[in-house]
Amino acid sequence: MNLKIEYVSGGSAWCFCPLHKDINTPNLSITLKGKWAGYWKCWACGRVGNITPEDTVEGLKIDKAAQHNAPCTNWYNLMLYYTEMLDKYPLAKIEFATTLDISLDVLDRTHVGFTGDSWTIPMWKAGYVSGIQKQ
Repeated sequence: MNLKIEYVSGGSAWCFCPLHKDINTPNLSITLKGKWAGYWKCWACGRVGNITPEDTVEGLKIDKAAQHNAPCTNWYNLMLYYTEMLDKYPLAKIEFATTLDISLDVLDRTHVGFTGDSWTIPMWKAGYVSGIQKQ
């Protein structure tokens, strides 16, 4: 997403929602501090998500320390971490793909990961990672 902050008020940054024709009032809020730092919600269309590395946000400063210390606040980054962990276990990755009778490419495209003792599968909702299931 490409966002431009219109104003900041009460610990939230406000911008126009790019997911619908939000032209009169900035309806998308982004939490800047605390355990929900980086999460956003459009109060007009109801969509929710969190800021990801692919997002461009002009004029945004999020309390990254709070976001990092908060439990489960950035599912997208956690998914990437587990995916990178799986790449450290190439034999386990091959065995898992063989057991499921799928290609390694499918594992990569679906962002299956590994914690070192369990498999991880990201759960998606409205285009963002809303949680991670461990098997």
